[in-house]
Amino acid sequence: MEILSILYSRDLTHDELVSFRRRFLETFTEFQKQNFPNSTPEHFLQLENRLKQQQQQQLEALEKERRARLANQEKTCTACGKKTTEWKKGVGMEEFYCIPCSLNYIKKEPL
Repeated sequence: MEILSILYSRDLTHDELVSFRRRFLETFTEFQKQNFPNSTPEHFLQLENRLKQQQQQQLEALEKERRARLANQEKTCTACGKKTTEWKKGVGMEEFYCIPCSLNYIKKEPL
């Protein structure tokens, strides 16, 4: 991706980009043949699929972690009983109010 962004930023013509792509693919194919002589296109597809699965598992783990973090932040509104991650602290230690209720129910501390 970085190579492509550099190439496009240089205002190359379409023909120059196509030529570069062709040379790049030829070089890459030669590199594959030299460094992975026993590998077939199917093998590379399997590797690519394995990488995609690993990335998907990592994304799922991150999403699970995010949901757990949000669940830890979730509080039950003292006034209406609604569970929310967007809340305001009340005066008491266990008083939490959702945003709509906080406008009406948060008690002022005595002066």
